[in-house]
Amino acid sequence: DLCRLFKQAVAVYQQLKDEGQALDFDDLEMRAVTLLTENPAVRARWQSEISAVLVDEFQDTNERQRRIVYALTGFPKSQAGSLFVVGDAKQSIYRFRGADVTVFRRVQTDVAAAGGQHIELDLTFRPHKPLLTVTNVLLQPILGTQDDPAHPYDVPFAPLRAYRQLPAEGICEPFIELHLGIGRDADEG
Repeated sequence: DLCRLFKQAVAVYQQLKDEGQALDFDDLEMRAVTLLTENPAVRARWQSEISAVLVDEFQDTNERQRRIVYALTGFPKSQAGSLFVVGDAKQSIYRFRGADVTVFRRVQTDVAAAGGQHIELDLTFRPHKPLLTVTNVLLQPILGTQDDPAHPYDVPFAPLRAYRQLPAEGICEPFIELHLGIGRDADEG
């Protein structure tokens, strides 16, 4: 039975951690949340020493990490400007360490409710305008433009603006080539 085998593997892993007096990343997150949320003296000490927190790549945040950040900053009750987050919800597809785009979206809502600003970072310095125009036209119908609360993991398309107006010298159309592989399945195609 696969469930029994999984439970046994978890028990052996925990025993090895206990014997080595070791913690893994999950343990560190869990214990940090517990320490900061259940011990007011520890939370107050850290809040008194931290005036602001910046979290980059916030789309890769999970619920435990959100709780740690809120506990460290006292957000949303803290002073304005104590929490800064940067991220792109469309990049939250990877689920790295339990990353959850609904956490990202919840924090956006919390920041707005606390009077904070949401600033779109839609200006890109990488592609030139003709390439970005084609990419925007291609992706808009695939990703859709409407937010659907019934599907919180689907993030609607938001077009980007190009800083570079022209491609580098020697770069010419076509800026995008599509190669279709035809077969009975993805591997064969």
